[in-house]
Amino acid sequence: MDAVYANLVRQIAGDSLSSTQGETLQESVARDEAKQELLKKIASLEMKIRKEKQLNRKMELNAELKKIRKKMESLLGGGE
Repeated sequence: MDAVYANLVRQIAGDSLSSTQGETLQESVARDEAKQELLKKIASLEMKIRKEKQLNRKMELNAELKKIRKKMESLLGGGE
C-alpha cells in the first residue's frame, strides 16, 4: 500500500519528486526541499551582488555563490 501511495504522490508532484535509484518518498521530498532552499539562496545572493558597490564585497559574495552552486550541482548530480 505504501508503494501505491508513493507512486501516486510522485505522479501528482511531477518532476520535482522523481524517483531515483530506490529513493524513498521522504528522501525525495527532503531532496526537493533542499533544492528549493538552495535556489532561494542563489537568487538572494545574485540580487545582493547586483546591488553591492564595493568590489571586495562583490568578490566575497561571488565566492559564496560558487560554493552554493557546487552544492546544487552535487545535489542534482547525486540525485539523478
